[in-house]
Amino acid sequence: MISPGLIAQARSLAAVGKAEQAGQVYQQAFGNLPPPLEFAYEYYMTVAGTERGWQIARDGLASMARRAPNDAGIQIAYGQVLTYREVTRREGIALLARYAGRDETALKFWRSGLLWLEAQAGEAGLYEDYLKAYPDDAEVAAAYRKLTAPVTADTTEHAFMLGLAAINAGKLGEAEDYLDTALRLDPGNANALASLASLRLRQGRPGDALALLKQAIAAAPDRRAEFAQAYDSAAFLVTYQSAVAAMKAGHPARAEQLLRPIAYGGNKDRRNALALLGDALAKQGKDAEAEKVYRQVLQGNPGSRQALLGLYGVLIRQNKVAEANALAARIPAQDRARFEGGVDAAEAGRYRSEAERLALAGQPDAASAVYQKALATDAGNPWVRLSYARFLLRQGDSAQAQGLMAPLTAPAAPGADALYAAALFAVDQNRFQEAIAQVNRIPGPQRTPAITAFAREITVRHTIAQARAAFDGGNRTQAIAAMRSLAARGDLSPATRGELASALYDMGDTEAALALARTELAKGIPAGGQVSDYAALAAVLARSGNDAEAGALLIQLQPLVKSPSDQRGLQDLRNSMTVQRAGQLRLEGKLAPAYDLLAQALRSDPNDPVLLAELANLYAAGKMYPEATSLYDGLMARMPNNQTMVLQATNVAIASGDYGRAHELLDPLLDGGQPTAQTYFVAGQLARAEGDTGGAIEALEHARSLRAQELGIAETDMVAPPAGSPPPRRHPGWPPTPSAAGWTRARQPPLPRHRRRPRRQMQWSTCRPPTRVPRPAPVRARPP
Repeated sequence: MISPGLIAQARSLAAVGKAEQAGQVYQQAFGNLPPPLEFAYEYYMTVAGTERGWQIARDGLASMARRAPNDAGIQIAYGQVLTYREVTRREGIALLARYAGRDETALKFWRSGLLWLEAQAGEAGLYEDYLKAYPDDAEVAAAYRKLTAPVTADTTEHAFMLGLAAINAGKLGEAEDYLDTALRLDPGNANALASLASLRLRQGRPGDALALLKQAIAAAPDRRAEFAQAYDSAAFLVTYQSAVAAMKAGHPARAEQLLRPIAYGGNKDRRNALALLGDALAKQGKDAEAEKVYRQVLQGNPGSRQALLGLYGVLIRQNKVAEANALAARIPAQDRARFEGGVDAAEAGRYRSEAERLALAGQPDAASAVYQKALATDAGNPWVRLSYARFLLRQGDSAQAQGLMAPLTAPAAPGADALYAAALFAVDQNRFQEAIAQVNRIPGPQRTPAITAFAREITVRHTIAQARAAFDGGNRTQAIAAMRSLAARGDLSPATRGELASALYDMGDTEAALALARTELAKGIPAGGQVSDYAALAAVLARSGNDAEAGALLIQLQPLVKSPSDQRGLQDLRNSMTVQRAGQLRLEGKLAPAYDLLAQALRSDPNDPVLLAELANLYAAGKMYPEATSLYDGLMARMPNNQTMVLQATNVAIASGDYGRAHELLDPLLDGGQPTAQTYFVAGQLARAEGDTGGAIEALEHARSLRAQELGIAETDMVAPPAGSPPPRRHPGWPPTPSAAGWTRARQPPLPRHRRRPRRQMQWSTCRPPTRVPRPAPVRARPP
């Protein structure tokens, strides 16, 4: 409970002008905590005039002004306090000018602010605004004339002395004019350079100060020690401001790198750097280290609002709920509101991390159960929903994944995080137009640097998808030109450059694809890079047979592995590169070398579905259809909702002439699922294999329409390739399909529709791949 006696004592001290002592008594009454709302105004106005209390008053009144934008008294008090320091005086003048016509206090401190202001050239308008309303104010008019009068100093020494006198008098604008004059007369004058540097520091321009001090030291190297303290202060502030800019730009890793040397140095403001270091660590998810840093700040400054809020946040994210609740008493309720639902979010985040760990460990049922707990804890958490939906997509359950994400964008005004998560989910499925639409719904002020960068990337990826469609449709020169134009941009991420290189490779422009990949990789792997960022680039190297370069990239990526998730990602990349290379060999008819590559990879990762699917493709290419079918049955047993696996198995059935099995696999997708363009394409292949020309045409037209929708282009833009054009380079990850070469639309009336055969109940095989995998016969397979 706050002591009335202490409050009365503080008020008495303030009344006789002893503001410093009054502030100390107020703090004693508040228990060294932020002031309660009922005493906040008087406390801040008391300490505002003290050397150490002005910053506290400014921050406190700023918070009150934000919460009460229509309270003229608070706004005026805030403006008054802003005029007490040169660095904020202009802001205070602008604020008070809005109220001066109806409040005497606002008018008084508007006038005082103008008289105190060390105005710069070009700021005469501040005085002109006042003099339009009060033209008879002689003192303000004199200040205006003085501001607009020319500098009369005519020698370097005279100008320097006038500048020094102005600094000592606190007339910083006038001092700047005189020092600028001195340097125009003698650009190498060390005294003027050092004095102007000191002035720049007081103006909050440390970069300019540092440059001036370097010039002063160069002009008078024997005075280096004399300038050292100012130089160190300027260097500290330059680094600190760069770190602040990095944080605002969404680059906390860069901010951390900048802050570590100065946070533990000898500068008197190092605690500010230490608190910002805590924020940078927290932004990167390094919560345990951030907690230690925040506690270090609070040891020296128990009332640091930045450290208190930061510590509260990282405690919640680490699920240290009891410690967070204990800390909450030291944080005002309005600040705690920033973490609304924080405890639930922390618990849901803990469940999400556990579910992701189980999924990586190959325990999908356990992972699904934990994801359900996360949703029950915080149903509206977009990041829990996105993680769960991605898990479901990997399991092949697209319909449930879509249903899980749909509620995020259902409200009339969904939050920025919900829209961002929905856009990420759309990109996972190559639905770039939908992703762009979701990002465009995020209001501009709510778009973080990460969201802005993401919007730029998906626009580029949508362009790549459209160029692929144009290439496949026959506009090949135009498509490659568009790709090369994109490659010239300097603002693309490694992941997007990888997709661009992959597209160029698929279009047959091997030289451009490799050049783009090598140029990107020559930049090196940044400390904050992710293994997944380089998957497409590695695939281009692997597919082109540059195994040594691909292996070197894997070695470069190894230091990025910090967790089991990262390790799994690197292993997935290795497997993907193996599949790319094996697939390329398969398309070239080199089945035995392809088999050797896959067999070696399967010895270290025998259950990887990507490797097993490519092995099945290899068997199909070698016309070993029973072996391919067995592998696909095993994969579909593990992932019964995976539509891609079903379509690949259907292709094998068509190639082997088992049209009954092909229908049993394909018909459920057409009848009860969400058919994609690829589903109808395979249906067209099946109809054609059975001699049903009309059914094939109908299915392929469905495929064409859906593909146009997926790419976000008009169906009329998907033109047929010119006669005699070579086929696009087939991606090695695609399974063998019955050849469609020479397919054209028939002009004769279509044949009667094929009747689908009665469906028999499938008994999915649960077999694992055999310990000794049969090697394909050395036959020459043609590219499908």
